[in-house]
Amino acid sequence: MLLYDVRAEPGPAEIADALAARSMREDLRRYLIEDREQLIQAERQRRRRTDVEAWIRSAVDGPDEAPDKVDVELASVTTLAEGLSYWDTRRYVVVWEDEGWRLQDTILSNTGPGGDQPLTSQQRRDYLTGTGWRRIPPA
Repeated sequence: MLLYDVRAEPGPAEIADALAARSMREDLRRYLIEDREQLIQAERQRRRRTDVEAWIRSAVDGPDEAPDKVDVELASVTTLAEGLSYWDTRRYVVVWEDEGWRLQDTILSNTGPGGDQPLTSQQRRDYLTGTGWRRIPPA
């Protein structure tokens, strides 16, 4: 059986409305919408690779039984449609709001080695600064 989703694909503004916290800075919201619109207009893709290991660390704020904020830092390979691949680290701050987790902030915190290979032990020492990094195996 084949199923098709015939709904119109949500636009960047609709995606931002669905994911953004009320506390998200307006300039960040505008940037995320414009960035996505530019990728669509240029018919470009940018995606995080799941077939290469990634690294993650996180910190939780709030009561143990009901945290209300999580900081997540993800280091992974990003690939552009043109075939350019590189490691980058992005920090995400999500907050509990309206009975769900919503994006409050995101920032590119570090750009690492080029290419799409797993990090060597030396690259990990140089690139994954700080403590708490956990390996995510390739999917």
